[in-house]
Amino acid sequence: MITYQKKFISIAEAWFGEEPTASGVDVVRCFQRAAPMSDALCREFHTILIELTQEPDELLAHMKRDNRYEIRRALTTDNLIYECWDANQSAMLAQFSDSYDEFAALKSLPKLDRRWLSLMADTGGLTLTTVKESAGDSLIWHVYYRSGSRATLLYSVSPSPFANNSAERNRRGRANRFHHWRDMLKFREEGATLYDLGGWYA
Repeated sequence: MITYQKKFISIAEAWFGEEPTASGVDVVRCFQRAAPMSDALCREFHTILIELTQEPDELLAHMKRDNRYEIRRALTTDNLIYECWDANQSAMLAQFSDSYDEFAALKSLPKLDRRWLSLMADTGGLTLTTVKESAGDSLIWHVYYRSGSRATLLYSVSPSPFANNSAERNRRGRANRFHHWRDMLKFREEGATLYDLGGWYA
């Protein structure tokens, strides 16, 4: 759980089944609970969960054929580099945050709330991953919140979201599928049993 101040309001946030224990706050926000809370304003939330208890070959086999093809092609032809860090590495957190703000400016979105992200990092539950070109430039960033056996995607960002041609769009699509695949394998190796895509429009 994290607590923070927003203007004159103190806020606590709890995730999944975590029971809010903070006292003396004005607002408690609970994310992705299995059931609504009584006497609380609740909103339905939909996501996709992938069970990581399967063997890697089974995970791949359960994907759509096009996704399997794109992942294999990325592995064999695109010379992509996969890297990951715990978010307590402030330099990498800052690098992601800068990339997010560049992306947000291109999409006319608000800038990243860096203070909130830093508080999440202080819990020890954030993981950053990136896929780079062989020249070293990041194509995609992913940020996850890890709680118990569940890894939840919070952000997926491409620093340069606009491709110049269809070949480049296809390559970035392969890179994103490859990125999710490598993330699944990483979290599976670390003992996670659920991979949460972080939201879905039902």
